[in-house]
Amino acid sequence: MRCKASAAKLDGAALAAQLSPEIEENPMGMSREILMEHLTDAFPEAEIVLTDLAGDNDHWQAEIISPQFAGIPRVKQHQLVYAALKGKMGGELHALALKTRAP
Repeated sequence: MRCKASAAKLDGAALAAQLSPEIEENPMGMSREILMEHLTDAFPEAEIVLTDLAGDNDHWQAEIISPQFAGIPRVKQHQLVYAALKGKMGGELHALALKTRAP
């Protein structure tokens, strides 16, 4: 069975809006400023470097050097970072690669 192509063409944004209107209302991604705000609130004395891995505000790498990590296993360090994001991981923020350590 073959379908005839519609004569009207939609650009990528229009097609995305037609197929998933909620994308326009709830865009994915977290800006560098918002991500940095969450992290500096939780780790005020930390040295933090953020890298947008894909250029889409949705795939970040965070390198965090904080005295709060002293004596804490890496898994617990990462849990502290995720807690600082206040439930936005997996929603507003899709991916976050972490490098954490104490000074």
